[in-house]
Amino acid sequence: MQTLVDYVVTRLGAGCSRADICEELVALGWSKGHAESAYRDALIALGAPMPASEKPMTTAPGATTGEIVANIFSFILLHIVIWSTVFLCFELCANFTFWSGLQTTEALKSQGWVSHTAGRNCKQQQVQWPAG
Repeated sequence: MQTLVDYVVTRLGAGCSRADICEELVALGWSKGHAESAYRDALIALGAPMPASEKPMTTAPGATTGEIVANIFSFILLHIVIWSTVFLCFELCANFTFWSGLQTTEALKSQGWVSHTAGRNCKQQQVQWPAG
């Protein structure tokens, strides 16, 4: 493998790019992994500095401003939908219990009741209907 490293060193000295060197080695039958390894070893042989640890340095991908704004908007929209659903459920429960106990208007009139307002705050009082 040392001869492969020497070849890459001479090609680097001739001014060839990494892509050209790797393409040549793959065309000659070397695997892409061997070509990349030889390129790395050649750079080290030429005196390129090595990191203190053997692990490659990885950087965490940062969020863009657009992603942050979209996430905040989604979070706010989620809360609006949740609270709207909660209030809708409460209103449906309140209206169901109100309407399930009512009789028809004619039945109420026959019993002497009249409704002054409609809805949850329905106030009723007993009145005398005129005969006739």
